Amino acid sequence: SEFTTGTLDVIIIDKENLDVYINQLVFLKLDDFLNEHKNEAGFENLNLYTYENSGDKNDHTESGIYAIEISNMAFFEGMNLEKRYPEERQTMYLALARTSKRPELAEAFAVEVISSNKE
Repeated sequence: SEFTTGTLDVIIIDKENLDVYINQLVFLKLDDFLNEHKNEAGFENLNLYTYENSGDKNDHTESGIYAIEISNMAFFEGMNLEKRYPEERQTMYLALARTSKRPELAEAFAVEVISSNKE
């Protein structure tokens, strides 16, 4: 899958699929990234996707923040990203691929998107 080969850097995904893939260790944990940029424009009042490890021995995903809601960000206005999904799946998130071969570029793109946050 493209999720595990390092060919993806940034993943735009709906919540339903985010819930499916979170346990497959696809996404980079964003806690450090968000802390590093917390004082920059757009980084306040973000809607975040936070995962809480269940404590089950088969749950290998660390507790933390893994995605940022982008549904209301100006960067994507006019692209109709969410319109391709049924109404109940129109909340879109940006996540960074854990296996990215270009994490610096992925983070720079995420900063650009988040800086367009309208809230």
